[in-house]
Amino acid sequence: MKKEIKILQLLAAIAIFCKPAICQVNLNGPTCVVPGVIYQYTITSPGTSSSPINMKVCVTNGTIVDKDQKKLGDCVQSSDPFSTVFVAWYDATASSITISSLKGNKTSAVNMTVALQPGELDAQVKNQSLTDTLTVPSTIKCAGGRGGSCSPAYLYQWQQSTDAVTWTNIVGATGLNLSFTTGLNQSFYYRRKITESHSGTIGYSEIAAVNVVR
Repeated sequence: MKKEIKILQLLAAIAIFCKPAICQVNLNGPTCVVPGVIYQYTITSPGTSSSPINMKVCVTNGTIVDKDQKKLGDCVQSSDPFSTVFVAWYDATASSITISSLKGNKTSAVNMTVALQPGELDAQVKNQSLTDTLTVPSTIKCAGGRGGSCSPAYLYQWQQSTDAVTWTNIVGATGLNLSFTTGLNQSFYYRRKITESHSGTIGYSEIAAVNVVR
């Protein structure tokens, strides 16, 4: 009977200690990445220096680097748990990062995107010259954005400036292109700001100029 009680007490102690938040390996880090950029992944695990968990971290279609960006290979292993690893991903499909240890395994798929591309201006309307203030400028056309996220959502905002240094938003100008309804009293520079809403990444198109020559 005493032996059974001790076994039950031991099992109860293990159950209390091994709560889900404690007895598992967790991996936190970006799952949508730009090839060639180094990303940080944080690992939490129950192992300590007194109770090593023999952890191994491997990546598919990438390379693990140290804090000085020295390449370590596609796998690293240690008797002590890793808290952080840095990974530079290749431009490939089916990428992943995997943690293997005596206390559990964890795999996270990684998807590729490209850096945010703000869109190109139509060369035919990139530079316009008007000889009076009555002529309405042609619509400034700009292609849609690309990249910045694996499931991007873009917000556009056209801006204007008199010196191409200080920019102000044009109220209501939030479409792909910028149209005019009246002539201009002076010369202006224009550009389109793009924001990828999931990542918060911001970019700007090339600058278009409308010169009023009188």
